[in-house]
Amino acid sequence: ERDEIRHRHAVHFAELVAGYEEARWGEATGYWIDAIHEHMPDIRAAFDWSSTAGDHRTAGKIAASLYGYLDVHPDPVARWTKQALEWIDELEPLYVGELHLTAGYLEYIQGNLDATRHHWSQALEAFREIGHPRYTALSLAFVAGTYIGRPADYGRAQEMCNEAIDLAREAAEEQALA
Repeated sequence: ERDEIRHRHAVHFAELVAGYEEARWGEATGYWIDAIHEHMPDIRAAFDWSSTAGDHRTAGKIAASLYGYLDVHPDPVARWTKQALEWIDELEPLYVGELHLTAGYLEYIQGNLDATRHHWSQALEAFREIGHPRYTALSLAFVAGTYIGRPADYGRAQEMCNEAIDLAREAAEEQALA
């Protein structure tokens, strides 16, 4: 019974953070960070329990859905991302893509552009697979940015930027490029 309660708790907070991840692009823009911060003790408990219990789908969803929160709380998001990347075969493509966005950012701040490009390209592939225009546009723009300082790749980068802009406009997701 105790494990069932912990499972329901973990699933609830996985859904909550996934909901905030989606809502932060719209109605929750002004408050999503504070809301996650307020729930962080429960989110930590949910991640810890689900990862320890082998419920990688729930733990991975929590880690992936917090990618936008990385700047606010690099730990635990960075640690959870690295852990959840070990489970990508068990996760939905949306969460695989979000994990790769986070992993790419972690590599970017370390100055590892090849690893950054690899992760953001993996994110792009996942988002294209599910037809997610906002995250596809965002990933295209991110990957294109990794070609700064590589004149031989400027044409490729410009094509990616143009595709990102077109896709964001078609989907009315211009905020993804801001």
